[in-house]
Amino acid sequence: MNFENILEACKWIALVAFGGLALYFKYNTALKDRVTGAINEAEEAYKDQTQAGKTKFNFVVDTIYGWLPAILRPIFTRSIVEQIVQATFDQMQAYAVKQLDRLTGNDKPQE
Repeated sequence: MNFENILEACKWIALVAFGGLALYFKYNTALKDRVTGAINEAEEAYKDQTQAGKTKFNFVVDTIYGWLPAILRPIFTRSIVEQIVQATFDQMQAYAVKQLDRLTGNDKPQE
């Protein structure tokens, strides 16, 4: 194998890797958008119920898992979907708390 063949192989490996990364970021963003939408949908659907956190969580996980094509389900197991939903919810909650603190003046450093 000469240097030109090695260089050509490296070029193709890099192209495939960058293509894979691009697809990952594209679908990761789309998935987070869908999770956020499903969380908002669950909040609306169960707004009249108290202590419905587990029900809402399961609704969102079932919705997202149902959107996955069957070929991806062995890769994105229900457990992984649960982790994605929880992480997205945690980020939304942290943002909401930060905004509420800012609006109420609680974001000032303590002396």
